[in-house]
Amino acid sequence: MKIMLHGAINGTNFGDCLFAGMFYDSLTKAFGEDSVVFFDMKPFGIGNHIRKGLQYRTKLKLSDYQHVDHLVYISGGYFGDSNKSLKGSMIRYIRYLMVGLYAIKRKKNVYVIGLEVGPIHHTFVKKAIRRILSKANIVIVRNEDSLEYVRSMGLDHAICTADTAISITQEDFAGKESDSTVQLLDGINKKIIFLHLLPYDTIDDVFLRNIINPLIRFIRLHDEYCVVYGTDGGKRINDFEKLDQIFLEHNITALEHRYTDWYDMCYFLNKVDVILTRKLHVGIIGSKFNKSVISTPMHLYKTLRFYKQIGEEGRCVQYTKLSDETVFDLLNQYADKKIRIPNEVVSLSNQNLSMLIADLKKREEKK
Repeated sequence: MKIMLHGAINGTNFGDCLFAGMFYDSLTKAFGEDSVVFFDMKPFGIGNHIRKGLQYRTKLKLSDYQHVDHLVYISGGYFGDSNKSLKGSMIRYIRYLMVGLYAIKRKKNVYVIGLEVGPIHHTFVKKAIRRILSKANIVIVRNEDSLEYVRSMGLDHAICTADTAISITQEDFAGKESDSTVQLLDGINKKIIFLHLLPYDTIDDVFLRNIINPLIRFIRLHDEYCVVYGTDGGKRINDFEKLDQIFLEHNITALEHRYTDWYDMCYFLNKVDVILTRKLHVGIIGSKFNKSVISTPMHLYKTLRFYKQIGEEGRCVQYTKLSDETVFDLLNQYADKKIRIPNEVVSLSNQNLSMLIADLKKREEKK
């Protein structure tokens, strides 16, 4: 049996890499390393960052795709468009959908596991996604909004669970932390607020007014906290020296966490106390490990869906809607209130990989 994984696998984004690791680890444990491969056509196949993190060395030739039995679309948000550009939709079609259409034409088994679906702005993309979903053996979406979107396409066989990332456990990344992260944490004797930055961030007037200054105000009133800042990708922000200087001027302890891979990031997030983030899966992992998360996403719809699902939508305010008081008020309201994801949501998340593995085993037994 040969299982091929595909998704947003060619970058360094934390959530996408986390999914690649979770699916690969679970399926190789169930079926063996020789049975699991990644889509490998440049420039949209598996990237070097995931290869390195998984120590994955397999390289596929064109002829190898004929021997794939099952195509698994791993979790992610790539069955929806965050903007309406035609160019972006064309790239999405080539990157994600052509391989699924090819697998259907070759009568391969297709699985869609834990995806965000919608909104979709161009008809040719919507038709392709509808065909893939209609022919898939299992379709699992991660929230009710996605389920309604699938039903609006005239399909009624999708299952709604929860984000696959919620099913992660500490055992999944045990022993995979970096020495640098361990040393960083060993040197801190205060509660940690993790200021999660994006690699392209600049410390401009808006960021200072709406994020940094409210954070400084809060810590000056609560000196039991310090700041650790960092990104969730391979790049540091260009303005990290400026950020250091701002915190130094206010006599606030601020250290940098250097990202290495998604396993180490999970370990780090499990050790902090408060997380201030604009990204969905940094917030999800923090929530799973009972941290206090404050979410200020750039694109609200998919992030707010998660916080609504766990009954914590009050913690989520779109970045463009922030005032100079919002983050300060959120920190005062939520810093000491840990998130506890309801057990029923965790159980739903656990179904994603378990249902996939059960169906693959059933099909293999029938051969």
